[in-house]
Amino acid sequence: MQVRNFQWAIVLIVVSATWVAAQQPAPTAFDPAKSDAKAIQVADEMMQAMGGVDAWRKTRFLRYDWVVEQDGKAVRNYQHLWDKHTGRYRLEGVNDGKLVTVLFNVNTKAGTAYLDGEPAPAAETQRWLDFGYQRFINDGYWFYMPFKWKDPGVTLKYEGEEKMNGKTYDVVRLTYDNVGLTPKDIFWGYVNRETHMMDQWRYILKGEKKPQSVVNWSGWESHGGVMMSADRNFPEDPNRRILIRNISTPAQAEDRYFTSPEASLSGFSPGN
Repeated sequence: MQVRNFQWAIVLIVVSATWVAAQQPAPTAFDPAKSDAKAIQVADEMMQAMGGVDAWRKTRFLRYDWVVEQDGKAVRNYQHLWDKHTGRYRLEGVNDGKLVTVLFNVNTKAGTAYLDGEPAPAAETQRWLDFGYQRFINDGYWFYMPFKWKDPGVTLKYEGEEKMNGKTYDVVRLTYDNVGLTPKDIFWGYVNRETHMMDQWRYILKGEKKPQSVVNWSGWESHGGVMMSADRNFPEDPNRRILIRNISTPAQAEDRYFTSPEASLSGFSPGN
């Protein structure tokens, strides 16, 4: 599969799993009555193994790079900084040969955009704000999806256990109720019964009649007391990877990172 098509597939995944269709009422909370008790148990054990829901909620700032690698070469690299408590966000990355910097709020979607350090033309500003929000949704889902199993509108169904490579996995299916532009998408999370970490996800987009796509999750490490996975590999294409780099959960970040195009994330370190 060409990288361009691969990127589009990534966008489709997150649009379906996270965006709210305007014509449908959005659920405001996870409804346990719609999910299996066993699936909820697996989700809760996974969340606890990753540090717990309180640790995730208390994490103020989240910094990471989302890198697509093909044949050993980085073909996409988007840099993120999120103030989870206020919604402030900074996205940087090269697109169409220009350095795009988007400073916005994920709650209001309002903000400013810059191309090579200069304000984007007024006629293009909304396009780049939409681009920034799309990357927030898309890249974030590929990064911290296990923390989102009990988001509003998600339904969890336990589909039994499966053995792979000598390990036992609890398989939980995730579907989406009135959430997303393509609510027929389906995900399956494979949770290692020993570690309670999600080692793999599988998905089918938009109810398509085709085999599941498979992605392995690995490289779990603790960042500020929260476990996060840094590596995605594709069994059907070992030359393709998604890497999460420069992960940090700093307690503070200067305001300039959310207000100034000059404050590059390439030089970011906690507290500066």
